[in-house]
Amino acid sequence: MEASLTSIDSLEELAFIKRFKGQANHWFGLHDEGNSQWRWTNGAAFNNWFEVRGGGPCAYINQEKISSALCNTEKYWICSRPNNYVLWRQKISPE
Repeated sequence: MEASLTSIDSLEELAFIKRFKGQANHWFGLHDEGNSQWRWTNGAAFNNWFEVRGGGPCAYINQEKISSALCNTEKYWICSRPNNYVLWRQKISPE
């Protein structure tokens, strides 16, 4: 479906996701590359604007906070993909 685990770019997005995700824990696109060097699935460095608790390499949202666990732990996912306009713009004007 050309989607990947989502990044969360603002407190507003984080609040929106927490409000509508339900009771289950959900993976999103933040992972630890080692030594607490967190990165988004698009390769961008995470600037630590929220705390990630736990000792695992993959981040997830639970009811109260952002935690981390082993990546093969069963959880739901929050994914996103570019809309058609973004994909079209990338084709005609690649960066």
